[in-house]
Amino acid sequence: MIYALDTEGFVSQIKRLYATGFRVEIKKDEVHQLQIKYGFKEAASAITRRLGSEFVVMFTQDAPLHSKYTAGYLRVNWRLCKELSKTVKDLVIFSDWSRFATEAHLLTRTTQLPKIVRALKARDEDLILGWNKGELHRKLIKVVLLAFEPICYVGLFLADKKIRSRPIVAVGPPQILAAITLKMLRQVRVACLLHDVLFFTDNSKYPLLFKAYNLLFSRALRHADYLITVSRAHSDQLLRFYPYPQKVVTLFGDQLNSRPS
Repeated sequence: MIYALDTEGFVSQIKRLYATGFRVEIKKDEVHQLQIKYGFKEAASAITRRLGSEFVVMFTQDAPLHSKYTAGYLRVNWRLCKELSKTVKDLVIFSDWSRFATEAHLLTRTTQLPKIVRALKARDEDLILGWNKGELHRKLIKVVLLAFEPICYVGLFLADKKIRSRPIVAVGPPQILAAITLKMLRQVRVACLLHDVLFFTDNSKYPLLFKAYNLLFSRALRHADYLITVSRAHSDQLLRFYPYPQKVVTLFGDQLNSRPS
């Protein structure tokens, strides 16, 4: 698996593999060992062990049911959800949409956000108070979502008495902010899955409000029990800015599968 932030990073990794004489023919037992070490099944088991519970809640992202939008991070999220559903005794999922939940046969475990939130996220003019499409309207919608979406996750979690003490795995800024809020309110354990660390490194292109949001988000991460990155490169990049190395683990490989400290 090659996981890169952009095309340039992908090309550089391909060149590095070529320069080091990467073998095309790999034996079946070697593939099997790679699948064990870098598989979603082992990653899900390791996350469960670290959280110390077989009853887990997942705050995650999805795409609209009939959308053609495909992103690697969404597939990673839902492959992990699928394996968690097999690993734990009970998995409850909260998500914004339902496409990948449907594909993974996890729709019965998934509670979607209220319709108005999904309408705002889709910028559907028929559902968003009749607003016309425009730059100002999009910015206003974005600002509303920054505050309202995490509140919805918190409300859905607290509304279900059976899950109020369960640990949370959160993916995505709104989902992570909601999970951190619940940690402060309910003292639940929280693991945050990060697909990039650009909120730490690249704030120059954002307006002042979003810079403040990124600052709030990066500060909130200090309260998480674990920050799970998708690769060792991301972990190394994160540790240049994040002062708690004992909380940072990688999704695939030895670091996540080692015994929790």
